Amino acid sequence: MASRYTSEAQIAIIAKNTNPFPEKNQAAPSDSVTPRMDAAAVNTQVKALLSNDLLLKVAQSLKLADMPEFNPRAGDLDLFTKVMRVAGLAKARENESVDDSVVSAIGKQLEVASPKESRAIYIRFSSADPTLASTFANTLAETYRSSLVKDVVDDTSDVVKALGPQVDQLRRELIDAEAQIER
Repeated sequence: MASRYTSEAQIAIIAKNTNPFPEKNQAAPSDSVTPRMDAAAVNTQVKALLSNDLLLKVAQSLKLADMPEFNPRAGDLDLFTKVMRVAGLAKARENESVDDSVVSAIGKQLEVASPKESRAIYIRFSSADPTLASTFANTLAETYRSSLVKDVVDDTSDVVKALGPQVDQLRRELIDAEAQIER
């Protein structure tokens, strides 16, 4: 059997505009002032980290479909896997797409959890490749963080687009009002 390597990344879930690492001269915010995220909110973040879309995005960026560990059609990982496939116990499903088999393999090697009474999320990933183990956990955390930032920007853009006609109408009314004042 191939060796397994596990790495872990952690994500701190904090409220917006809260610095979890205050500077030396700055006092740490007291817990009574710091906005808290409830367990349901943290659990929602955990579920989002396990979403197939996010896992597929990370898999594509790391080219996991080319690796036998994640895609049985790419070859055999080790002698044990080869024997299992010959016996018919570990072969690729005929009706399953490559993306589905990659996401399924990731799901078996990925653990995302948050301890009780904690606002941290732990991402643990195991792989036969030690570099991939650490890279995957960190890439998943960074991709998730980037998607959150993108969602905020997209939401802001949507609001700007929705308010555009109202702003144009108010601008026309302002020009008319200024013209009336000049008269």
